[in-house]
Amino acid sequence: MARKTLAVVTVLLLLAFAAPSDVLADGDPTISIRAVGMVDGHVLEVDVAAAGVDSESTEAPATATLNVSLGATAVRAAFPLVHMPFHFAWAVDLPAGVVRVGGVVISTFSPVLPFTDNVPVSVEVMLERGPRIVTDRRDGTILLPTVIVPGLLNMLGAPNAHVLAAFRRVGYADTGPGPTLFWFAYPGSGRTLQENAAALTHFVRQVVLPKTYAARINVVGFSSGGLLARWEVAYDVDGWGTLVNRLALVGVPNEGAVLAYQIAHSPLSLARMGRGALAAAERPTFPFWRARPGEPWAMPPNGENLTLAQMNSRPIPGEVRVYLYYGALEGGHFRTVMGLTGAPGRGAATYGAGDGVVLVASALGEAINGAETVTELTSHVVLAMNVGSVNHLFLFAKAANLVARAMEDSFETNLGPARPGVGAGQPMTGRDWIR
Repeated sequence: MARKTLAVVTVLLLLAFAAPSDVLADGDPTISIRAVGMVDGHVLEVDVAAAGVDSESTEAPATATLNVSLGATAVRAAFPLVHMPFHFAWAVDLPAGVVRVGGVVISTFSPVLPFTDNVPVSVEVMLERGPRIVTDRRDGTILLPTVIVPGLLNMLGAPNAHVLAAFRRVGYADTGPGPTLFWFAYPGSGRTLQENAAALTHFVRQVVLPKTYAARINVVGFSSGGLLARWEVAYDVDGWGTLVNRLALVGVPNEGAVLAYQIAHSPLSLARMGRGALAAAERPTFPFWRARPGEPWAMPPNGENLTLAQMNSRPIPGEVRVYLYYGALEGGHFRTVMGLTGAPGRGAATYGAGDGVVLVASALGEAINGAETVTELTSHVVLAMNVGSVNHLFLFAKAANLVARAMEDSFETNLGPARPGVGAGQPMTGRDWIR
């Protein structure tokens, strides 16, 4: 029975790989892995090049063997190489639990469930011809799909090239048959926070998940984009409480930003955007106004932000890991407003540590002007990192390398010091800490 099965497989492979005119002549056998990656959302493809595989009349056919370690799953497949082309590929169909070459099933294994985290992969190919054995090996990681949700001004241009390049450097792909990086664009005006969040849900379900083999995702939100992602998680929209694995928040005004209130009360043309529903969701939840110096901080008339305050009162589900990144400017003209004294919207400013838009304390969910810490956020933080002295508009590009490595489970950085005695990008104490 075994010989009959082997004969059938050999015939099928001969039909699938009709010998081309450039079949290699006999020689020392070699085999090498040309590429390994996910294709069609659910297939791990191992593309190889083999030479010296044509057997002599006195020898048995050369045999190619594939061994894959995919997390806790082991996959093995072997078949004879008879008049094979120089290049061929193993297709490891994860949900079907089969290995195919040229469309022919040559091995089976226990089906693999969609990934819930980054999965380490080890691939080894072996070519045996008589007493001669050669191998090649590749080790890597299948990364969870990561969705980038940019800031309010994202509609003014294309996806940030520096951010995309940083993710590509650690192995993410935003093009090709197996993408792992997705950019969600949304209008900065004309929609509420909830409406943009609903569009994000649709994007993940209709675009991201069909192209990947994953049951969970990572989400990276910059500025207002982080609020969209937090809304989905906090309210468990469409199962986001268990869908999200890592949630990275870069310069996110988790307690709002005074600048959002100032712009809404500005006579400048930019105020139109500042008066929009999405920008209104970025106004402070902490008291930031007082009529005269020395008085306690309070909320100005009609200054409340119920949308953000209510979201901050909702706990983040326990399975979501939160990563916080912020900027802390050193001197210069770009300071971060913490409060206003005098006429609402036009009072004298009091400044605090921040990136020119978002206070460090707001990014970290800390107490501001007497307001309480946002414990529903801070209790889930596994990493908080100071990106350095960088303005809010450039914060994402500066932090991208750090964020990409965190999503890939690496925290290396070559950034210089953020301020005397504090290394930007390095876990510290106090406001710079890691748990």
